[in-house]
Amino acid sequence: MGDMDGSVEAFEALVEIAREHGQGERAVRGLLYLASALFWVDHERCLAAVDRAVETSARVADDRCARTRSATADTGT
Repeated sequence: MGDMDGSVEAFEALVEIAREHGQGERAVRGLLYLASALFWVDHERCLAAVDRAVETSARVADDRCARTRSATADTGT
């Protein structure tokens, strides 16, 4: 099965680093990887990670839409 505890720690670090650098999409991916590792060892934390991924992905999508609206307003399209 592998080192799930080590995987959990690594994915938590990935999420934190992605957030520190404003990389929302990578944070979402990291949260989903984290959830997949937690599935085997801690179901409650697994579900919490999925919830965080959903919340984070909504913010990433909102940010992307705002940037797109801003870019099209700047170009007049």
